[in-house]
Parts: sequence; structure tokens; C-alpha cells
Amino acid sequence: MQNQKSESIASQKLELLSQIPGDFWHELVTLSAINPKIASLNCRRIEGDEVYSVLLYAKPQSEIRRNDGRLKDKWLKKYSQIADDGALYFNGL
Repeated sequence: MQNQKSESIASQKLELLSQIPGDFWHELVTLSAINPKIASLNCRRIEGDEVYSVLLYAKPQSEIRRNDGRLKDKWLKKYSQIADDGALYFNGL
């Protein structure tokens, strides 16, 4: 009983550190049985302008930006819902 309680407290602390919303945390750690440390290290919530920089980082600037430096409308429209609502981002291997 005490061991389960301490594991639960440790899990809650990791959730706060990882900044993963509770429902996603439950799905990742409990339902998918991913180790909490791995989940907190490799998954994070992104939203707003960060979405564009994270998802488009590997594309050549000439492909994603106009001559004036602004992101092309194609990319703004494609990722606008993610930028507005936020999403989970998983680091690759």
C-alpha cells in the first residue's frame, strides 16, 4: 500500500515536470505502459508560434518563408489548428 502511494506521488511529480496534460499523461503512462521518465523526457506540449518552429525546423527557409521573411500562407493554414489548440510533440530517436 505504501509503495503504491509513493509511486503515485512520484508519478504526479513527473507529470508536473513534463508539462503533459493529465489526460494525455494517463493515456501515455497508464494505458500505454510507457515509463513515466521516458514520457517526461520525450514528450511535451507545444502551442502557439512554437508549433511552426518545431514542425518546420528541417525544411529549407526558402520553402517555408516568403521574401519578406513571413511564413507562407500554406504553412500557416496547415498548422493553425495545432497552434491554436496545442498538441503533444514526441522527440524522435
